[in-house]
Amino acid sequence: MAEEKTFELVAMRFCIQANYHNPSILTPRFLTTYKLREDDWEIDEGASQTGAVISQVQFKNGILWTADWMRLQVWLNGKEACEKYAEKAKDFLLKYVDLLPHVQYNSFDVGFKSSQLFSSLQQIAGFANKLVKHPCLTPEKKLGITADMKFGDISWLLRIEVPERGQSSNVVVIYGDFFLPLKDSDSENLSDNLRRKGGKVADLKKHFLETTSSF
Repeated sequence: MAEEKTFELVAMRFCIQANYHNPSILTPRFLTTYKLREDDWEIDEGASQTGAVISQVQFKNGILWTADWMRLQVWLNGKEACEKYAEKAKDFLLKYVDLLPHVQYNSFDVGFKSSQLFSSLQQIAGFANKLVKHPCLTPEKKLGITADMKFGDISWLLRIEVPERGQSSNVVVIYGDFFLPLKDSDSENLSDNLRRKGGKVADLKKHFLETTSSF
């Protein structure tokens, strides 16, 4: 009997692209002062750092803030973090943008990561052979698969990583990155326009999971 594959969501990210962010603003104190975190989210001080080029604030519940000159991102690592904190993390990111309206923001992006543990490399090989023959997917080296996809008027990139022969891992990973660009006119009502884009996250997540389950 063929193995029933179930890809599970294991990570998410929300990203604001801009010209330019100031990474040095992102500190534990800034997030606390402006209430961009819940009081019971414990900071992992050893994994957090602040600098002029890149900064990050790591929480012990799987949430990670990162900032460089081009991207401000909130990552949710782990199934529990995705299930419990995605909505809060998105709202905190958009509130961060409200505090800095003078920055030229370019897009609001959403990323998903799902994975599936297969019982054997032989079953992974069968899965990979199906992908290579899929008309919408482009095989790359190392059994990686990428495709430019559309969901309505939203462009997104699908990427599938399959273990190479000789690797010990039996995990197949699928990434989906959705891009929601901001127009020049969006800056006039930036907060409202970003929240309209943020309101599409549930539909994007559903579409990503439906796509992964179709392979």
